[in-house]
Amino acid sequence: MESHNLLDAALLSLKKEEWAQLYQWLSCPLHHKHAPSLALFRWMSRWYNSHNELPPKDLQPPEWSGKSLSDLQFRKYRSLLLDSVENFLAWKIWTKREVLKANNLLEAYQYRNQTQSLQKRINRDRKKYSRLKFRDSYALEADFRREEFALTLQTPTERRSIEPFEAAEFRLLKWQSAERLRKAVATLARSRTSGQIIDTPILHEYLDQIDQHPELQKEPAIALYYHACKLYLDNQEQTEVDHFQQLTELLPDYLEAFTPPEQTLLLKLTINFAIRRINQDPEPSILHTAFNLYQLGFQNELLFEDNYISVFTFNNFIGIALRLAEIEVAARFIPSKKQQLPPDRRKETLAFNYARLHYAQGEPEEALMRLQGIDYQDPFDLLNARMLQIRIYYETGEDQALFDLIRATRALLRRRKLGYHQENFRNNLRMVQKLLRLKWGDKNAIQKFKSQIISTKPLSEKEWLLGQIE
Repeated sequence: MESHNLLDAALLSLKKEEWAQLYQWLSCPLHHKHAPSLALFRWMSRWYNSHNELPPKDLQPPEWSGKSLSDLQFRKYRSLLLDSVENFLAWKIWTKREVLKANNLLEAYQYRNQTQSLQKRINRDRKKYSRLKFRDSYALEADFRREEFALTLQTPTERRSIEPFEAAEFRLLKWQSAERLRKAVATLARSRTSGQIIDTPILHEYLDQIDQHPELQKEPAIALYYHACKLYLDNQEQTEVDHFQQLTELLPDYLEAFTPPEQTLLLKLTINFAIRRINQDPEPSILHTAFNLYQLGFQNELLFEDNYISVFTFNNFIGIALRLAEIEVAARFIPSKKQQLPPDRRKETLAFNYARLHYAQGEPEEALMRLQGIDYQDPFDLLNARMLQIRIYYETGEDQALFDLIRATRALLRRRKLGYHQENFRNNLRMVQKLLRLKWGDKNAIQKFKSQIISTKPLSEKEWLLGQIE
């Protein structure tokens, strides 16, 4: 069953032009020698083009002379096809990492004792890659490996010089630092999300080393991952803001220095922190920064998961655009990207975001119509939809419906565990209830309530609540 799922997932991840590339790959005997598996791929490809989906996993192609294979034999052909498809996917990544590909060639020359060719290629690569404006962790590793090959060509007299070893050692330090920080920040991000403390061995030693050697931060990989680690380690609000600003200033210029998976990781780490800050206190500067980061991600196709935009990403971008009054941007984005939403979540996501758009356009009745009758699969989507309904009921004077909805939402929160989001929704409901009980003739009470709104964190409805009393 595993190979069934892996094969389908791999094929569904392909872009349109990659289907043709994969066929060329499979047609070459050097890459794939199993004719039945090639026939299986041709049939699956035609089916996908006709039905916009892959054939059922247990359905066999008619090309096999009408002869039905045993389940074991059919699985074998699928497994062989999967091996070749995965080799193709790995090759696609390998071709994008030119510095590592160059080092593979050096290794091949060394293995074949082609000393002169090895020396020429080392000299060529030193000159070529010294012109790189930025170096990610892969390039730093390639630098070190290249000098390792060079050391094998030196004479005993040349090896007495300490300089090549110092240079190689420093390059190794840079690469190890970048790689350690990259892994650590992914761990720290998971720790924030889960609410659990996860150990990050000797991370602080690496950070201290970078603090003591500021020149290390000239490397993009070290600089970006350093600030990302600090961002997710520090709990001091001002310190977090400082590292966030450093990260967002460096990211647009340095992003091209990284492989696409690392670009996505860095972008999502920065965006997720921005969303967390927005939920606590939606400052205009953070909103603008998050908006620009999302646009950067969409322009470079870095915010896709299995060729889809996640509901989380879709909802957050629309929410931020509407908060910034970028209504035209939101109005264009929803229909243009709707086919890139996961099919099983498309209906509810479009309904919710069209409701938000109608509300922003001053059409509360249309917004309510969009929200009705939707069965939300995700509790966050359900709660966000209810908060929008609460706004509309308050503004249109539907007091009984408002009280009933607040009561039902409080009960829902008691049954769910939503991490720091739970506190945010509770604070939102508590402040709406205080708004309903506010004595509008008492200026002191109004000012006190305003101060409570400003000081309460997290409170995603802060802007709307302040708007109601001002």
